[in-house]
Amino acid sequence: MKYKVKFGTLVTTLVLSGYITTIPVAHATSDKISSPLITTSRFITSNVGSHEVSVRQSQNKIDLNVTVSTNATALEIQQLLDYNKNNEYNLTIRIPYGTYVLDRELRIYSNTTIIASSGAKLMKNHQRGALLANDMSKDSGGYTTTENITIDGGIWDSSMIANYNKGTESFRFIHATNVTVKNATIRNVPDKSHLITFAGVKNGTIENCKLYGYNGKTLKEAIQLDIVHDSIIVPSMQSSSIVYDDLPCDTITIRKNEIYNFPRGIGSHTSVQGVFHSNITIENNRLHDLSEAAIKAYNYINTNIKNNTIDRAAVGILVYTTIENEELSYLPALPSTKKQPLPKNYRIVIEGNTIKNMRQYLSDSTLLWGDGIRIIGSKTRPLSNVSIKKNNITKTARYGIFVEYSPTCYIGSNYITDTYRYSICVHNSNSGYLYWNQISKAGAKGSYYGGIGVSHTQYLKIYKNTINVTAKNGIYLNSTVKNCNITWNKITGVAASQAIYANTKAGHTVSNNTPKVKK
Repeated sequence: MKYKVKFGTLVTTLVLSGYITTIPVAHATSDKISSPLITTSRFITSNVGSHEVSVRQSQNKIDLNVTVSTNATALEIQQLLDYNKNNEYNLTIRIPYGTYVLDRELRIYSNTTIIASSGAKLMKNHQRGALLANDMSKDSGGYTTTENITIDGGIWDSSMIANYNKGTESFRFIHATNVTVKNATIRNVPDKSHLITFAGVKNGTIENCKLYGYNGKTLKEAIQLDIVHDSIIVPSMQSSSIVYDDLPCDTITIRKNEIYNFPRGIGSHTSVQGVFHSNITIENNRLHDLSEAAIKAYNYINTNIKNNTIDRAAVGILVYTTIENEELSYLPALPSTKKQPLPKNYRIVIEGNTIKNMRQYLSDSTLLWGDGIRIIGSKTRPLSNVSIKKNNITKTARYGIFVEYSPTCYIGSNYITDTYRYSICVHNSNSGYLYWNQISKAGAKGSYYGGIGVSHTQYLKIYKNTINVTAKNGIYLNSTVKNCNITWNKITGVAASQAIYANTKAGHTVSNNTPKVKK
């Protein structure tokens, strides 16, 4: 099959068995092209500089591969991105080593890949808009406004405007499916900014990236998952085109990234009533030197948080359905939103994480957090079925694990040492299981804290835990606790009278523990 090339214009016209399409190749160097490789050539135009282009006919679309000129402007890169405005191609844009000062937001369309050299520095030099955002001009809501986007590599840097005290994303994707960001360094944003925002994204992946650098005090996430609620919650240069529909994120994978020098690592700080992010996987990330939460999951369901390493934060993993100042963060759904009922089973798994050096966060004059893992439900929105297993928690300024209003929680096989307060604290969480945990050095010297503390809870099973050296009791159930089962626990390093405190008149079963003591 032969293809004809038209000379002297800004496009090359391909005639494919009667089907005519336009390809953005100007001043091509040959007039006949053989299938399947159509052309590889150098060409020059007056408005987009010099670029290397290859074109290949694939099964459904034409594959168009363009390498931008070194140190191209934002306008020149945008003109290449605009070739896919009508979604005609599988477009790949390659950005070679060099420095690219960008004075405008780049807009990306469906079926587009950007492959940037590890030495390509894309420097943001504008306050309005993101460094890169998907095009919303044809938005109709739902997940399919933009599909099949990949950003691979590059250094995406906002340090040129980091002192401007104005919020601005590096990457922002809204109403999109199949979005991948990988192998990139994204850094140095001003106050009130995120590095990556996924809002109403399905099948999104962020992997093997390095994310860091924040110049401000407002608590923001490096990677934010958001709901497409309004222009305040999800701001955009394209707000007038966006159909706000309360769309959450679904099936998001965040793995093998390093995140540091930011207020928060991964998560969300606002939610919408009856709307939940679902099928979220956060695994094998390294998060360190964060002023507040490393991972903050607000109204997530079907979520796995596994094998992450968290060092030097105010709270390692925070999962919650309610929190203070809820009127600012838990928003009424839009009138057209079909709300989901409150889940009876959230299916949250927190497993295999290493968490250490949790310090408290100073908010105004109040010290907050200091916990390794914190689960917060409420009486009206209990956070049921949370599994916390095989985590290694060392040196916390408050609790190792604290759960409240989390019925049917499973806390097992965790190694917890050197906590200022209880290693495990359970509050208002009925019918849970605490088992096979190894606890040592629990509670500050001279304090009344110990290994396991329980309050306002019934039908909790505490069995086969090993507890060594606590400031007060090994296991403490206060007077509000009823009908719990405490069996086969081994407690050492404290006086026998302090091993277990549980009022047997409250219906507790206390048996086969070492030492054999009852209170």
